[in-house]
Formats: sequence, structure tokens, C-alpha cells
Amino acid sequence: MGIIDIFKKISVLKLKEHLLFLLLVIFPLELGSEIAIEIFPFKNKTDFKRKKFGHETAEIFSEELRKGGGYRILLNLNKEEKKNREDLSADNSIRLSIKGIIEKFSLSTYGIMAPGRWGFVHYTSEVTIKLSVSSNGRKLKTIRSKSELKDNNLGLTMLGGPGTMVEVESLVFKDIQKYHPQSAEFKKTLPGRALYNCMNDLVNKFKKDFPSPEKEDIPASSRFYSILDVEDETVYINGGYADLLKVGDHLMVFRKGKKLLDPDTKKVVGHKEKYIGKIKIILVLSGVISKASIIEKKGGIKKGDIVRPSL
Repeated sequence: MGIIDIFKKISVLKLKEHLLFLLLVIFPLELGSEIAIEIFPFKNKTDFKRKKFGHETAEIFSEELRKGGGYRILLNLNKEEKKNREDLSADNSIRLSIKGIIEKFSLSTYGIMAPGRWGFVHYTSEVTIKLSVSSNGRKLKTIRSKSELKDNNLGLTMLGGPGTMVEVESLVFKDIQKYHPQSAEFKKTLPGRALYNCMNDLVNKFKKDFPSPEKEDIPASSRFYSILDVEDETVYINGGYADLLKVGDHLMVFRKGKKLLDPDTKKVVGHKEKYIGKIKIILVLSGVISKASIIEKKGGIKKGDIVRPSL
């Protein structure tokens, strides 16, 4: 092998090294990987006193969120999980943390009752849950969902049944507490169906605000984001390196306005938008979160405003 051939080989090797370096800089290793999420036990502030109900609802949420992939979930329920949490924190994998509050989990009855004889009873179940999403100790988003279901079938109580609606409610509620929330028996109950409806709504809202990078197939030029939080002259948005956002990028901020209707179907096909201002990315915190400074304002920028790449 001649000296020229040797230099050619060295040049090719160097070029490959430089290309590899550029790829690692432009496309970090976590691009397209799962978003790491730590989920804490939910706080149960209701009259439903099933032991560990807050832990169990957190499990339900995590299982629903796992469907479809794209999220690496740590369910932080007990001391045994501490080591796993430390492992995630050690490699800086923790990106988001979720804490929930069960604000309402109720079962009420209404109907016509004759004490000790017979009656017709309806049931209504209402579930309200609030999630708080944070990153590095900073609150980014509050997500709330409410589900209300009614049993329109008349429940007939015969002689010897409960004498009042209050007794019916307490007895049924007590019976439901025997079932694990993930069991088939619980899922068939009215409160169980209301709880899972609420959970599905929470998961859909979360995925909309914090989409999985590997599931994002919208062209970068047409993507839009949302303002998660506003602090003085800086904002946080739900877009990061997974969306190829980088420090120095300029983005425009809009506010949703009047509905636009299809003239034939009369269905809502979109909304008018009002230009609010412009922001500049100053820090990419993760695959799905960035911090930006406000560089132009045509109105007060607030949570929920739409963010799009600048033309």
C-alpha cells in the first residue's frame, strides 16, 4: 500500500468520525426513544375509603399510558421502587413526574322508596381527577378530567331490601370496596366505568400535551406546540429536541379565536388565530420541553396559546 493510499484511508476514517460526531450532536441518543415518566401514588380526597385506592388508581393510569408505547414509566409506590428511581435519576432519564389527586369518586341514588317494602332506584357515579405534571421540580401543566355516568335502568328492591336511599348508597359503595379497581368485577360497576372513562380522558389529554417522540410523524415545518407556563419574560413549551428544536430557534405565538364552520356540513373545521408575539428558544430541557424568551409581544402571552415555527 502506497503513502497516498494510506492517507486516503486515514481521511475516510476521520470523515466517518466527524459524521458520527455530527449525528450525535444533531440527533441525541434519546431522539425517538421513550419519554421517562415517574408516577406517584394519587391522593384520595374522597369518601371512598378503600385501602391503597390512591396507589391503585396510579397503577391504572400508568397501564393506560403504556398502551401504544413511547413512554418509560416508573411507578413510585413503595420503598422497593427507590433503587429503580435512583437508577433513572443517575442517567438523567427522569424527564417528567406526575402526581394525581382524586377529587371526587361518588355514587348517589335517586328514586322512589317505600321503607321495608319496595322501590325503584337509579344510580349516578361521578369521578374527578386532577394531574400535576412537573419536570425538574417545576410544575408545567395541570390536567383535569371529570366523568359522570348514570344507570338509566331501574333497580327494583323488593320486600326486605334497604329502607332508604342512603342505605342503598352506603351498602353498594361498601360492596364495591371489596373489588380491586383493575378486576373485571370492578370494571363492570357504574363507578368503575366512570373511573376508567376519566382515566382514558386524562391519558388522551396528557399524550396531546406531551406526545411520544417516536409517535410524532408530523413534518417539523407544520407542527405546533402549546405554552405550558409563563414566567416574567420567559415561557415553557411542550416541544424539545425530539421535535428538532434547538437554541436560537424563533417561534410565533397565536391565540385560538372564532370557530370556522364548513358551509355545507356546518361542522367546526378550525379556528381563526390572532398573532400574539414571538419567542426564541434559549434552553432545550428534554425531548418534549423547552424554555424560550419572549422577544415580541402583541398581547399578553398565556398558558394554552399556540406556538408554531417562524416563517
